[in-house]
Amino acid sequence: MLWMTFVYLTSIYEASFLYRFFYQHVFFFKYIRNFQFFLWWVVLPVYILLCGEHLRLVWQEMPSWKRKKGMITAVLTFLHGGAIFFLARFQEGVIVTSFVTIIFSYLFFLLCIWSRLADQKGAIFVIFLLLVIIQPLEANIYLARNASRSDSFFYYRGMFTNFRFLIDEHVSPILVEETASISERQSFRKKIYYSTKWYYDLLERVGGPILDYYRHPKLYVYDNVVEVDETKLDSEQLKQALAQNENMAFVSSDQMKWQGIIPEVDSKVSFLKGESPQLQIEHFDANSLVLRTDFPVRKFLVYNDSFYPGWQAYRNGRRVELSRANIAFKGIWVPPGKNEVKFHYGTAQKMVFPVSLLILFWGTGVYLLCLAYEHAFRYGSRDDIIV
Repeated sequence: MLWMTFVYLTSIYEASFLYRFFYQHVFFFKYIRNFQFFLWWVVLPVYILLCGEHLRLVWQEMPSWKRKKGMITAVLTFLHGGAIFFLARFQEGVIVTSFVTIIFSYLFFLLCIWSRLADQKGAIFVIFLLLVIIQPLEANIYLARNASRSDSFFYYRGMFTNFRFLIDEHVSPILVEETASISERQSFRKKIYYSTKWYYDLLERVGGPILDYYRHPKLYVYDNVVEVDETKLDSEQLKQALAQNENMAFVSSDQMKWQGIIPEVDSKVSFLKGESPQLQIEHFDANSLVLRTDFPVRKFLVYNDSFYPGWQAYRNGRRVELSRANIAFKGIWVPPGKNEVKFHYGTAQKMVFPVSLLILFWGTGVYLLCLAYEHAFRYGSRDDIIV
Protein backbone atom coordinates (compact mmCIF):
# COMPACT_ATOMS: atom_id res chain seq x y z
CA MET A 1 0.00 0.00 0.00
CA LEU A 2 2.78 2.42 0.91
CA TRP A 3 4.72 1.57 -2.26
CA MET A 4 1.78 2.14 -4.59
CA THR A 5 0.90 5.37 -2.80
CA PHE A 6 4.47 6.57 -3.33
CA VAL A 7 4.28 5.69 -7.04
CA TYR A 8 0.93 7.44 -7.40
CA LEU A 9 2.04 10.66 -5.69
CA THR A 10 5.14 10.76 -7.89
CA SER A 11 3.16 10.21 -11.09
CA ILE A 12 0.75 13.14 -10.64
CA TYR A 13 3.56 15.66 -11.06
CA GLU A 14 3.10 19.04 -9.48
CA ALA A 15 -0.17 18.06 -7.83
CA SER A 16 2.01 16.54 -5.10
CA PHE A 17 5.26 17.67 -3.49
CA LEU A 18 7.19 14.50 -4.39
CA TYR A 19 7.69 15.14 -8.09
CA ARG A 20 9.04 18.67 -7.56
CA PHE A 21 11.41 17.38 -4.86
CA PHE A 22 12.72 14.63 -7.13
CA TYR A 23 12.95 17.02 -10.09
CA GLN A 24 15.22 19.30 -8.07
CA HIS A 25 17.37 16.64 -6.38
CA VAL A 26 17.33 13.48 -8.56
CA PHE A 27 18.92 13.84 -12.00
CA PHE A 28 16.68 11.26 -13.68
CA PHE A 29 13.57 13.39 -13.26
CA LYS A 30 15.19 16.37 -14.98
CA TYR A 31 15.32 14.62 -18.32
CA ILE A 32 11.73 13.52 -18.78
CA ARG A 33 8.37 15.23 -19.07
CA ASN A 34 6.07 12.21 -19.29
CA PHE A 35 7.01 10.28 -16.20
CA GLN A 36 4.12 7.86 -16.72
CA PHE A 37 6.08 6.25 -19.58
CA PHE A 38 8.62 5.13 -16.97
CA LEU A 39 6.13 3.91 -14.36
CA TRP A 40 6.76 0.31 -15.36
CA TRP A 41 10.11 0.61 -13.54
CA VAL A 42 8.24 0.81 -10.25
CA VAL A 43 5.07 -1.10 -11.21
CA LEU A 44 7.03 -4.09 -12.50
CA PRO A 45 8.32 -5.18 -9.04
CA VAL A 46 4.74 -5.13 -7.74
CA TYR A 47 3.62 -7.18 -10.73
CA ILE A 48 6.42 -9.71 -10.16
CA LEU A 49 5.46 -10.06 -6.50
CA LEU A 50 1.84 -10.58 -7.51
CA CYS A 51 2.81 -13.27 -10.04
CA GLY A 52 5.08 -14.90 -7.46
CA GLU A 53 2.24 -15.05 -4.95
CA HIS A 54 -0.04 -16.63 -7.54
CA LEU A 55 2.65 -19.19 -8.37
CA ARG A 56 3.05 -20.00 -4.68
CA LEU A 57 -0.68 -20.64 -4.41
CA VAL A 58 -0.50 -22.85 -7.52
CA TRP A 59 2.35 -24.77 -5.91
CA GLN A 60 0.25 -25.38 -2.82
CA GLU A 61 -2.54 -26.81 -4.95
CA MET A 62 -0.22 -28.92 -7.10
CA PRO A 63 -0.77 -32.18 -5.15
CA SER A 64 -4.54 -31.92 -5.67
CA TRP A 65 -3.97 -31.18 -9.37
CA LYS A 66 -2.28 -34.54 -9.83
CA ARG A 67 -5.51 -36.26 -8.84
CA LYS A 68 -7.25 -34.46 -11.71
CA LYS A 69 -4.54 -34.71 -14.34
CA GLY A 70 -6.87 -35.11 -17.30
CA MET A 71 -9.07 -32.11 -16.53
CA ILE A 72 -6.12 -29.83 -15.66
CA THR A 73 -4.30 -30.84 -18.85
CA ALA A 74 -7.39 -29.99 -20.90
CA VAL A 75 -7.67 -26.57 -19.24
CA LEU A 76 -3.96 -25.82 -19.80
CA THR A 77 -4.23 -26.91 -23.43
CA PHE A 78 -7.25 -24.65 -23.97
CA LEU A 79 -5.61 -21.59 -22.35
CA HIS A 80 -2.22 -21.89 -24.05
CA GLY A 81 -3.73 -22.92 -27.39
CA GLY A 82 -6.10 -19.95 -27.20
CA ALA A 83 -3.19 -17.59 -26.53
CA ILE A 84 -1.27 -18.92 -29.54
CA PHE A 85 -4.38 -18.68 -31.75
CA PHE A 86 -5.00 -15.08 -30.67
CA LEU A 87 -1.43 -14.00 -31.45
CA ALA A 88 -1.35 -15.82 -34.79
CA ARG A 89 -4.80 -14.76 -35.94
CA PHE A 90 -5.32 -11.25 -34.62
CA GLN A 91 -1.85 -9.78 -34.05
CA GLU A 92 0.71 -8.66 -36.60
CA GLY A 93 4.47 -8.74 -36.32
CA VAL A 94 4.57 -11.14 -33.36
CA ILE A 95 8.12 -12.31 -32.75
CA VAL A 96 8.86 -16.04 -32.63
CA THR A 97 9.83 -16.11 -28.99
CA SER A 98 6.31 -15.01 -28.02
CA PHE A 99 5.08 -18.41 -29.22
CA VAL A 100 8.10 -20.15 -27.71
CA THR A 101 7.35 -18.59 -24.31
CA ILE A 102 3.77 -19.85 -24.39
CA ILE A 103 4.91 -23.34 -25.42
CA PHE A 104 7.52 -23.41 -22.63
CA SER A 105 4.85 -22.36 -20.15
CA TYR A 106 2.59 -25.17 -21.35
CA LEU A 107 5.35 -27.78 -21.10
CA PHE A 108 6.39 -26.50 -17.70
CA PHE A 109 2.95 -26.98 -16.16
CA LEU A 110 2.52 -30.35 -17.85
CA LEU A 111 5.80 -31.58 -16.39
CA CYS A 112 4.82 -30.30 -12.96
CA ILE A 113 1.57 -32.27 -13.12
CA TRP A 114 2.79 -35.47 -14.77
CA SER A 115 6.27 -35.70 -13.20
CA ARG A 116 8.19 -34.65 -10.11
CA LEU A 117 9.51 -31.43 -11.67
CA ALA A 118 7.84 -29.40 -8.91
CA ASP A 119 10.44 -30.79 -6.51
CA GLN A 120 13.42 -29.85 -8.74
CA LYS A 121 14.22 -26.26 -7.80
CA GLY A 122 17.30 -26.08 -10.05
CA ALA A 123 15.36 -27.12 -13.14
CA ILE A 124 12.57 -24.67 -12.32
CA PHE A 125 15.09 -21.82 -12.03
CA VAL A 126 16.58 -22.65 -15.45
CA ILE A 127 13.13 -22.76 -17.09
CA PHE A 128 12.09 -19.42 -15.59
CA LEU A 129 15.43 -17.87 -16.60
CA LEU A 130 14.84 -18.96 -20.21
CA LEU A 131 11.29 -17.58 -20.14
CA VAL A 132 12.57 -14.22 -18.94
CA ILE A 133 15.50 -13.69 -21.32
CA ILE A 134 14.53 -15.21 -24.68
CA GLN A 135 12.15 -12.43 -25.76
CA PRO A 136 14.47 -9.51 -24.90
CA LEU A 137 17.33 -11.32 -26.67
CA GLU A 138 15.33 -11.73 -29.88
CA ALA A 139 14.07 -8.13 -29.72
CA ASN A 140 17.64 -6.84 -29.38
CA ILE A 141 18.79 -9.00 -32.28
CA TYR A 142 16.10 -7.46 -34.52
CA LEU A 143 16.98 -3.99 -33.24
CA ALA A 144 20.68 -4.43 -34.04
CA ARG A 145 19.83 -5.81 -37.48
CA ASN A 146 17.16 -3.35 -38.60
CA ALA A 147 17.75 -0.08 -36.74
CA SER A 148 18.78 2.82 -38.96
CA ARG A 149 21.95 4.64 -38.06
CA SER A 150 22.47 8.36 -38.51
CA ASP A 151 25.38 10.68 -37.78
CA SER A 152 23.12 13.72 -37.55
CA PHE A 153 22.62 15.84 -34.47
CA PHE A 154 21.14 13.83 -31.59
CA TYR A 155 18.56 15.85 -29.70
CA TYR A 156 19.15 14.18 -26.33
CA ARG A 157 22.86 14.93 -26.14
CA GLY A 158 22.16 18.23 -24.46
CA MET A 159 21.06 19.05 -20.93
CA PHE A 160 17.40 19.67 -20.22
CA THR A 161 17.60 21.11 -16.74
CA ASN A 162 17.59 24.67 -18.13
CA PHE A 163 15.71 26.29 -20.98
CA ARG A 164 17.69 26.50 -24.20
CA PHE A 165 16.81 29.08 -26.82
CA LEU A 166 18.66 27.12 -29.51
CA ILE A 167 18.86 23.34 -29.64
CA ASP A 168 21.90 23.49 -31.93
CA GLU A 169 23.79 26.72 -32.54
CA HIS A 170 25.52 25.34 -35.65
CA VAL A 171 22.51 24.74 -37.89
CA SER A 172 22.96 26.31 -41.31
CA PRO A 173 20.17 27.89 -43.40
CA ILE A 174 18.56 25.50 -45.87
CA LEU A 175 16.98 25.94 -49.28
CA VAL A 176 13.86 24.08 -50.35
CA GLU A 177 15.65 22.91 -53.52
CA GLU A 178 18.35 21.24 -51.42
CA THR A 179 15.85 18.92 -49.75
CA ALA A 180 14.71 17.23 -52.95
CA SER A 181 17.74 14.90 -53.04
CA ILE A 182 17.62 13.98 -49.38
CA SER A 183 15.62 10.76 -49.39
CA GLU A 184 17.54 8.44 -47.09
CA ARG A 185 17.24 10.69 -44.04
CA GLN A 186 13.59 11.37 -44.79
CA SER A 187 12.81 7.64 -44.84
CA PHE A 188 14.73 7.25 -41.57
CA ARG A 189 12.68 9.99 -39.90
CA LYS A 190 9.40 8.37 -40.97
CA LYS A 191 10.29 5.21 -39.04
CA ILE A 192 10.39 7.08 -35.75
CA TYR A 193 7.36 7.16 -33.46
CA TYR A 194 6.18 10.69 -32.66
CA SER A 195 3.98 11.54 -29.72
CA THR A 196 1.54 13.79 -31.63
CA LYS A 197 -0.21 13.36 -34.95
CA TRP A 198 0.39 17.03 -35.78
CA TYR A 199 4.17 16.70 -35.53
CA TYR A 200 4.13 13.73 -37.86
CA ASP A 201 1.83 15.63 -40.23
CA LEU A 202 4.28 18.52 -40.30
CA LEU A 203 7.15 16.11 -41.01
CA GLU A 204 5.18 14.61 -43.89
CA ARG A 205 4.49 18.04 -45.34
CA VAL A 206 7.89 19.74 -45.13
CA GLY A 207 10.38 16.89 -44.75
CA GLY A 208 13.01 16.18 -42.13
CA PRO A 209 15.73 18.68 -43.16
CA ILE A 210 13.40 21.70 -43.16
CA LEU A 211 11.75 20.63 -39.92
CA ASP A 212 15.15 20.15 -38.27
CA TYR A 213 16.20 23.61 -39.38
CA TYR A 214 12.99 25.31 -38.31
CA ARG A 215 12.59 23.73 -34.87
CA HIS A 216 16.07 24.50 -33.51
CA PRO A 217 15.07 27.96 -32.22
CA LYS A 218 12.56 27.34 -29.43
CA LEU A 219 10.89 30.77 -29.59
CA TYR A 220 9.74 32.71 -32.66
CA VAL A 221 8.11 36.16 -32.64
CA TYR A 222 5.77 36.76 -35.59
CA ASP A 223 3.92 39.85 -36.78
CA ASN A 224 1.72 38.10 -39.35
CA VAL A 225 -0.75 35.31 -38.67
CA VAL A 226 -2.64 33.47 -41.39
CA GLU A 227 -5.66 31.29 -40.68
CA VAL A 228 -5.49 28.08 -42.68
CA ASP A 229 -7.66 25.11 -43.43
CA GLU A 230 -5.07 22.37 -43.05
CA THR A 231 -6.86 20.08 -45.50
CA LYS A 232 -6.34 22.73 -48.20
CA LEU A 233 -2.99 24.11 -47.10
CA ASP A 234 -0.34 24.23 -49.82
CA SER A 235 2.62 22.25 -48.48
CA GLU A 236 5.03 24.06 -50.79
CA GLN A 237 3.97 27.41 -49.31
CA LEU A 238 4.49 25.99 -45.82
CA LYS A 239 7.92 24.65 -46.79
CA GLN A 240 8.98 27.99 -48.21
CA ALA A 241 7.76 29.92 -45.16
CA LEU A 242 9.61 27.72 -42.67
CA ALA A 243 12.80 27.36 -44.68
CA GLN A 244 13.06 31.08 -45.48
CA ASN A 245 12.02 32.33 -42.01
CA GLU A 246 9.09 34.24 -43.46
CA ASN A 247 7.33 36.48 -40.97
CA MET A 248 4.08 34.55 -41.16
CA ALA A 249 2.69 31.96 -38.75
CA PHE A 250 0.08 29.44 -39.87
CA VAL A 251 -2.70 28.80 -37.37
CA SER A 252 -5.47 26.24 -37.60
CA SER A 253 -8.68 27.96 -38.75
CA ASP A 254 -10.83 26.15 -36.19
CA GLN A 255 -8.80 27.76 -33.37
CA MET A 256 -7.93 31.26 -34.47
CA LYS A 257 -10.48 33.90 -33.44
CA TRP A 258 -8.64 37.20 -34.05
CA GLN A 259 -9.54 38.98 -37.28
CA GLY A 260 -7.33 42.06 -37.41
CA ILE A 261 -5.55 44.05 -40.11
CA ILE A 262 -1.93 42.98 -40.45
CA PRO A 263 0.45 45.97 -40.58
CA GLU A 264 3.42 46.32 -42.89
CA VAL A 265 6.33 44.47 -41.31
CA ASP A 266 9.72 43.00 -42.13
CA SER A 267 9.74 39.85 -44.27
CA LYS A 268 11.88 37.79 -41.85
CA VAL A 269 10.62 36.41 -38.58
CA SER A 270 12.57 37.06 -35.38
CA PHE A 271 13.78 34.08 -33.40
CA LEU A 272 15.33 34.55 -29.99
CA LYS A 273 18.91 33.46 -29.33
CA GLY A 274 18.88 34.45 -25.68
CA GLU A 275 17.33 36.73 -23.11
CA SER A 276 16.87 40.39 -23.98
CA PRO A 277 15.00 43.43 -22.64
CA GLN A 278 12.00 42.20 -24.65
CA LEU A 279 11.93 38.67 -23.22
CA GLN A 280 13.28 36.92 -20.12
CA ILE A 281 12.81 33.38 -18.81
CA GLU A 282 11.24 33.41 -15.35
CA HIS A 283 10.80 29.67 -14.85
CA PHE A 284 11.20 26.44 -16.78
CA ASP A 285 10.62 22.81 -15.84
CA ALA A 286 9.26 19.66 -17.46
CA ASN A 287 5.67 20.90 -17.55
CA SER A 288 5.80 24.69 -17.65
CA LEU A 289 7.50 27.75 -19.13
CA VAL A 290 7.06 31.26 -17.70
CA LEU A 291 8.22 34.30 -19.70
CA ARG A 292 8.39 38.05 -19.08
CA THR A 293 7.82 40.05 -22.26
CA ASP A 294 8.01 43.73 -23.19
CA PHE A 295 7.31 43.99 -26.91
CA PRO A 296 6.79 47.43 -28.54
CA VAL A 297 3.85 46.12 -30.63
CA ARG A 298 1.52 43.17 -30.55
CA LYS A 299 3.33 39.92 -31.37
CA PHE A 300 2.41 36.31 -31.98
CA LEU A 301 4.76 34.16 -29.90
CA VAL A 302 5.37 30.60 -31.08
CA TYR A 303 6.91 28.15 -28.62
CA ASN A 304 8.40 25.28 -30.62
CA ASP A 305 7.20 22.61 -28.26
CA SER A 306 4.60 20.08 -29.37
CA PHE A 307 0.98 21.19 -29.12
CA TYR A 308 -1.03 18.67 -27.14
CA PRO A 309 -4.42 18.66 -25.36
CA GLY A 310 -3.91 19.47 -21.69
CA TRP A 311 -1.52 22.35 -22.26
CA GLN A 312 -2.82 25.70 -20.99
CA ALA A 313 -1.76 29.27 -21.80
CA TYR A 314 -1.95 32.18 -19.34
CA ARG A 315 -1.31 35.88 -19.85
CA ASN A 316 -0.89 37.99 -16.72
CA GLY A 317 -2.49 35.26 -14.65
CA ARG A 318 -5.57 34.94 -16.83
CA ARG A 319 -6.13 31.90 -19.01
CA VAL A 320 -6.18 32.64 -22.74
CA GLU A 321 -6.58 30.58 -25.87
CA LEU A 322 -3.60 28.47 -26.87
CA SER A 323 -3.35 28.17 -30.65
CA ARG A 324 -1.81 25.36 -32.64
CA ALA A 325 0.76 27.21 -34.70
CA ASN A 326 2.63 26.00 -37.77
CA ILE A 327 0.72 22.70 -37.68
CA ALA A 328 2.39 21.21 -34.58
CA PHE A 329 3.48 23.84 -32.04
CA LYS A 330 2.11 26.25 -29.44
CA GLY A 331 1.26 29.87 -30.18
CA ILE A 332 -0.19 32.80 -28.24
CA TRP A 333 -0.87 36.48 -28.91
CA VAL A 334 1.11 38.85 -26.66
CA PRO A 335 0.05 42.52 -26.41
CA PRO A 336 2.61 45.36 -26.27
CA GLY A 337 4.14 46.36 -22.96
CA LYS A 338 5.08 44.31 -19.94
CA ASN A 339 3.35 40.91 -19.70
CA GLU A 340 3.78 37.55 -18.03
CA VAL A 341 3.21 34.61 -20.37
CA LYS A 342 2.89 31.09 -19.02
CA PHE A 343 2.61 27.71 -20.75
CA HIS A 344 1.59 24.96 -18.38
CA TYR A 345 0.54 21.34 -18.69
CA GLY A 346 -2.33 20.03 -16.56
CA THR A 347 -4.90 21.60 -14.25
CA ALA A 348 -5.85 21.18 -10.62
CA GLN A 349 -9.37 20.15 -11.68
CA LYS A 350 -8.00 17.05 -13.38
CA MET A 351 -6.47 15.95 -10.10
CA VAL A 352 -9.79 15.88 -8.23
CA PHE A 353 -10.81 12.42 -9.41
CA PRO A 354 -7.45 10.64 -8.87
CA VAL A 355 -6.94 12.32 -5.49
CA SER A 356 -10.47 11.24 -4.51
CA LEU A 357 -9.59 7.69 -5.51
CA LEU A 358 -6.43 7.89 -3.41
CA ILE A 359 -8.42 9.05 -0.38
CA LEU A 360 -10.94 6.26 -0.94
CA PHE A 361 -8.12 3.72 -1.30
CA TRP A 362 -6.42 4.81 1.90
CA GLY A 363 -9.72 5.08 3.78
CA THR A 364 -10.73 1.57 2.78
CA GLY A 365 -7.30 0.21 3.71
CA VAL A 366 -7.33 1.84 7.14
CA TYR A 367 -10.88 0.65 7.76
CA LEU A 368 -9.96 -2.95 6.91
CA LEU A 369 -6.89 -2.80 9.15
CA CYS A 370 -9.04 -1.54 12.02
CA LEU A 371 -11.49 -4.40 11.49
CA ALA A 372 -8.61 -6.88 11.41
CA TYR A 373 -7.10 -5.59 14.65
CA GLU A 374 -10.50 -5.58 16.32
CA HIS A 375 -11.05 -9.19 15.26
CA ALA A 376 -7.56 -10.17 16.47
CA PHE A 377 -8.05 -8.59 19.91
CA ARG A 378 -11.39 -10.31 20.32
CA TYR A 379 -10.75 -13.77 18.94
CA GLY A 380 -7.06 -14.36 18.47
CA SER A 381 -3.52 -13.05 18.35
CA ARG A 382 -2.24 -9.98 16.52
CA ASP A 383 0.33 -12.26 14.89
CA ASP A 384 -2.50 -13.53 12.68
CA ILE A 385 -2.78 -10.16 10.96
CA ILE A 386 -0.98 -9.94 7.61
CA VAL A 387 -0.33 -6.43 6.36
